[in-house]
Amino acid sequence: MRKTVVLALALSLLFAFTACRSNDDYEFSGTIESIEETVALVKITEGEILSSGDKVYVELDNSKFKKGDEIIVTYDGNVMESYPLQINQKDIRLK
Repeated sequence: MRKTVVLALALSLLFAFTACRSNDDYEFSGTIESIEETVALVKITEGEILSSGDKVYVELDNSKFKKGDEIIVTYDGNVMESYPLQINQKDIRLK
């Protein structure tokens, strides 16, 4: 009987932790305000992230981006509440 209770508890905890994990991607739009080496400061114009702040740092993987470009950034949903915001970005592309 005790083994059954422990097993049921372990399985319910496993399901609870699995349900909390999310592989969703989030996006926002913005305009590049400045670029320093491989990091851009972006003014956020659209997206859920606006509830956390209006500017964010993003990493640029190449030199095709320039100041004034409108971009779309995909990130994992985690937002570091600094100013400007910081994210774990997955992709960046021109709008």
